[in-house]
Amino acid sequence: MNRFRLTPLILLALVTIGATCNRNSDETGEAPNASASAVKVELEGIDTGSLTSREHQLWSGFVSELLAPCPDVAVSVAQCVKEKRACELCKPAASFLLRQVQAGRPKADVKDAYELRFDPKKVKTIVIGDSPVKGPDDPVVTMVEFADFECPACGA
Repeated sequence: MNRFRLTPLILLALVTIGATCNRNSDETGEAPNASASAVKVELEGIDTGSLTSREHQLWSGFVSELLAPCPDVAVSVAQCVKEKRACELCKPAASFLLRQVQAGRPKADVKDAYELRFDPKKVKTIVIGDSPVKGPDDPVVTMVEFADFECPACGA
């Protein structure tokens, strides 16, 4: 009868020992099939010193995965900055992604914000011609106020 009481304990001990063995890791403790996005990206002109390790990893994934904002440059944002391609929006895109990661935005929100900010199909150009303007000649963002004085309420 005593033998039947010890059998479950021995089986539990063997299962516990087998569950703690990690046969799929190398000497560094990292899984052998770790994805390529595990490489931390460093880009010239982009200060990533304030990022935590997790944030740097996340930012590296974004700049490696998302395409450069210029339609004629079919490479990632990281490659565009590293190779100094002829796209003036690559560094601002990398900085934009950095700020999104620092703010703790979810991945889906970062990708949506990137698309809204840098997708050429979403950017609208408004010709202001000789209209009165305030501010610098080459602003990062241009705000246009439109008023139609044809309606009775606006004309009053």
